[in-house]
Amino acid sequence: MLRPLHAPLTAALLAFASAPLAQAGDYDQALFVLSRAFPEARVIGVFYDQNATLLNRLEFEGSTFKDLGLDIKLIPLDGSKKVQPETVRKLCMQARVQAVLFMEDDSLIKPGSPAAITIIQGAGRIPMAAIHASWLDKGAWFAVGPQTKGLQIAAKVDKPETREALRRAGEALPKEAK
Repeated sequence: MLRPLHAPLTAALLAFASAPLAQAGDYDQALFVLSRAFPEARVIGVFYDQNATLLNRLEFEGSTFKDLGLDIKLIPLDGSKKVQPETVRKLCMQARVQAVLFMEDDSLIKPGSPAAITIIQGAGRIPMAAIHASWLDKGAWFAVGPQTKGLQIAAKVDKPETREALRRAGEALPKEAK
């Protein structure tokens, strides 16, 4: 069951198979912000293309995430087919995942429908993050990564306490990440 925004949140990393522009540190930056802004977020659901080599990278980086006290759940998707938003929503609920982080490539969920992203958001109750600013107009609450040159918070995040938590997390990013 989805909780409202003010409740403790669980983070999910939705990683896409062909994200050549994403560097290893991008995962760390986004997870750092999620863990600082939502300190009770501990379970990370990693959606990956089962046809890709991303899995090895995620398994390797998983040890770093565990140092942050985060639990990683690897959930395969078939990136050769268009993944329906309802499928992702159901997988999130089954894995008890309540926040989503998008990498920059959108090969799993085709860019055809912003309404698809709304379904995943669960009527605005699931915080979404990205490492690419292009996701800000598709529902992401914030973006962090080299393309964004620091943290960008979406205008749709209108709760002052959420904006402040994200702002503080962005200020705490290591200098090389900004």
